[in-house]
Amino acid sequence: MQATVKILLRIFGDFGGQEIYHITHQFVLTKRSLYLLVVDDRKEDTDFYYWLHIIELLGGTSPVIIVKNEKQDRHREIDDNQLRIRFPHLLSSKIVNLATNRRFEDLASEVCNRIAQLPQIGTPLPKNWVEVRRTLEQDPRNTIGFDEYAGICEKNGVVTPHDKTTLIEYLHDLGVCLHFGQDAILKRILILKPRWATEAVYSVLDNKKVIEHFGEFSKNDLSVIWTEPEYREMRDELLRLMLNFNICYPVPDLADTYIAPQRLSATGPTTTGNQRKGLCTSVRPIQI
Repeated sequence: MQATVKILLRIFGDFGGQEIYHITHQFVLTKRSLYLLVVDDRKEDTDFYYWLHIIELLGGTSPVIIVKNEKQDRHREIDDNQLRIRFPHLLSSKIVNLATNRRFEDLASEVCNRIAQLPQIGTPLPKNWVEVRRTLEQDPRNTIGFDEYAGICEKNGVVTPHDKTTLIEYLHDLGVCLHFGQDAILKRILILKPRWATEAVYSVLDNKKVIEHFGEFSKNDLSVIWTEPEYREMRDELLRLMLNFNICYPVPDLADTYIAPQRLSATGPTTTGNQRKGLCTSVRPIQI
């Protein structure tokens, strides 16, 4: 069972207090998973409804365990039953102390048991599917073309278009790679390292010029922001990713110009040139 945990348990970054980055959850939260919502008992500001809604929205019916990390032996009370009325896939909550590993074995046992109950566990898979997955996981690159993926499939005996599509959807749900087959541009690539995509988005949102212009940027700006070799040849795909996931929007009547609503001002409209073509700086972004 320990081997199963190593395969399926994925660790995501700590987004606490960095709401501007929450929208990138869409890249990495997938179905067919077990989620651990780790909360710090030092604080009383964890928005359980927000985080459980995010998991429900992007993870479907994936089960959730709340992990309450004690600080200085302080125990935080949570009304699990009330939360479970709204989020039926919330399984339980576990109290641990990650500094001393107290009760960590109990948590590990619970995780193993719950993973064993995931519907895909025990489902026979063709051996050649496993070989394709292993090849993709061992590839050090950030992305590969779909044609190369198809070649890897054919080399391992996955030859029909249906089987290739079914396999890539399965691997996407497991988080092995990301593939957006419904998009005319993004369907041409597989993202093997999701962090590559999220860091590309961060570099735009954190860019000084983008911040000073309240989220507005152009394609020319992106050519300055994404100068590293790992991004240079993938600018169109990265921009399409941001557009598809509503991380930015085209500015009406301004060619190749976009707005990232996460950087709009929340203080009210101004008259300093930040209001353009109907875009008002007082608009607040909607975080999902």
